[in-house]
Amino acid sequence: MAFYNHIDHESSSDTSQAASTSVVLNQFVCRVRDWPSELDNPACSLFLAREIARRVLTSLMMVDEDGSKADASVSMPLSSFGMDSLMTIEIRNWWRAVFGVDVSLMQLMSAPSFEHLGKLVTCQMKEKFCTPNSKSS
Repeated sequence: MAFYNHIDHESSSDTSQAASTSVVLNQFVCRVRDWPSELDNPACSLFLAREIARRVLTSLMMVDEDGSKADASVSMPLSSFGMDSLMTIEIRNWWRAVFGVDVSLMQLMSAPSFEHLGKLVTCQMKEKFCTPNSKSS
């Protein structure tokens, strides 16, 4: 089975950020790039919220083996984990590398929950992938 890398990378830092992402998340992003209508499924934003929570908890060395802590944390804000500005920048860079869309530091820090961030990235990807000529950019 061939591996297709559909994510635009602007630097080697972005490449290393994406490489540390779960295979399932990378496959999901590749699939919705080709079939953006899948983003209409409400389960997509919850899946993305869990993946964002998992990434944050992994960065803070707070993740457990089975990922249950990330699943339980989706209703909590990033600020409840003691995120500093440097860690927020790391998450923003990871977000850009994996999802191919930008998020501001303020959007990350002021989000009421990971669920909200999951909905945000779902909307951002809909905008990017559902617009004409989006596959060429």
